[in-house]
Amino acid sequence: MTVHKRFIIPVIEDDDQNQARPPLRSGLHSNSGQAALLREASLLIIDEVWALPAEVLEAVDDVLQDVMGSDEPFGGKVVLAVGDPRQTAPVTKENTEQATLEASFLTSPLFAHFKVHELQQAQRQAGDPALSAWVDRIGDDYSRNSIDPTTFFDNVDSLQLAKDFLFPPDVLSNPRSVISRCFLTPLNINVDEFNDMVLDDLPGEYYVKRSHDSLKDVERTASNAEDIDAALTTIASISHPRVPEHELRLQVGQYLAAMSSASTMDQLRNTNFVGFVQFDKVKKVSKTGSGYWNTSIRFALNVADTAIVSADATAYSATAPEVNKLYYITASWIGTARPTLSIHTFMEQDDTSSFDAPSPIITGVGRVPEVHKTELKIRIQTAGYDRESNSRTRTDLNTNRTAERRWKGVPWPEVGADVFFVGKLHSQTTVGSRYEILIEDMTWANQSSNNTSNGNAQQGSSSSSSARPFLGKRRRTETTELTPLTNTSSSPSLIENILDMPAYDSTSSLSSSPSASTSRPSGTGPLPPSGSSSASR
Repeated sequence: MTVHKRFIIPVIEDDDQNQARPPLRSGLHSNSGQAALLREASLLIIDEVWALPAEVLEAVDDVLQDVMGSDEPFGGKVVLAVGDPRQTAPVTKENTEQATLEASFLTSPLFAHFKVHELQQAQRQAGDPALSAWVDRIGDDYSRNSIDPTTFFDNVDSLQLAKDFLFPPDVLSNPRSVISRCFLTPLNINVDEFNDMVLDDLPGEYYVKRSHDSLKDVERTASNAEDIDAALTTIASISHPRVPEHELRLQVGQYLAAMSSASTMDQLRNTNFVGFVQFDKVKKVSKTGSGYWNTSIRFALNVADTAIVSADATAYSATAPEVNKLYYITASWIGTARPTLSIHTFMEQDDTSSFDAPSPIITGVGRVPEVHKTELKIRIQTAGYDRESNSRTRTDLNTNRTAERRWKGVPWPEVGADVFFVGKLHSQTTVGSRYEILIEDMTWANQSSNNTSNGNAQQGSSSSSSARPFLGKRRRTETTELTPLTNTSSSPSLIENILDMPAYDSTSSLSSSPSASTSRPSGTGPLPPSGSSSASR
């Protein structure tokens, strides 16, 4: 983990506008979990310390003093700084020896508090003392021998020959072999030229995706439409650092590197590789112009069982699944006359040897119209959108609060409250003419609740922040019936207003078929046990 991430130190670009900026300050809160971890640490190790600018190390000193409540250097913590000043140095805008020295750890007052230990015995070149001594002479600037690096490599005279050497046909046919090779160049324009050459050699047709730009806080009118279009065309033609080109070519078998952390949940993090598997042809087009495709996906629920799930997904947000691959699903409940889940994303992996996935986490929103404490029943009304019938639907979830000790410390919900509920999908089965869904570890919170951030949302609570005691992971016996509402004349709830749209195309939907269930989602942790529910129609 980097120093900036561990100590919440901002990265500020050194440009002409911020030469007089104030000293770096950490954004770490003294009552946060990271601060608690630092308090418990007995030793802090900073690797490659010579690459850190002095002001970053001083920001670490300041935040540790605040966290520990001590004026001692680094708050009294023992800090082990490791590095070789001959190998790495701070990056400066001027890129001169003077600027590098001024930014170095050597110029910081903190340097006087460190005791320097020099390691004398080489480890990497221990078996070659002559090479080790030669490397030391270069590092100490004692060696004046000139080196011609071109003699170490075979030279080629054109990009085409370089491409043929790096990516011959047998390598291009195996995308996983491609990512083990690279073409190094200091200029992005050369990277784009080389990538286009490689894409041209991939078999099959390619797809072109273009970015959509807009002007912030500018209302488009008939009088300024032409000027706006001209401005956007100009913006699209300009290359920006760390911003993808306006036009992106995609081809099956191609691997793309994520150069920034766009989505941690979807594993689109910096330096991750994303495989382009398939671009599905549109089967039908809705009123909004979004394309959808239908397919069936086979998931492994556990080692012994499998399940079938039928999916309607937008072509731009999900790729076609492949046989014998694992898919991680994050889903939300959409109340309809049939059990339907809204799929936010799924990701695939190839290694199925050690797969042991728990059930997915199901989330949803609804309104509580009735609470019967004497009968231990709670009704949650949900709203959804059915693509096939092009209509909004409402559904009742009737939960029986029978295992009272499972609900210890959980208040009853408030009538009329809009609630967020969450639970683990246990199973989906057909019982006669009824479709039953069993949800375990179900819990919820009122819309006004302020205690949902720690994952311990308590039903109907607006102030309590303590977690309910964990009572085990036994199967719950409470049931929830899923029945379509017949009375649709009542005033629409907040939830219905949210879903009052011509097409619900921001996510894909999963419609369960008999004996179906889904695999686990990515990025979700365990939930506090409360009640469970099952649904039938």
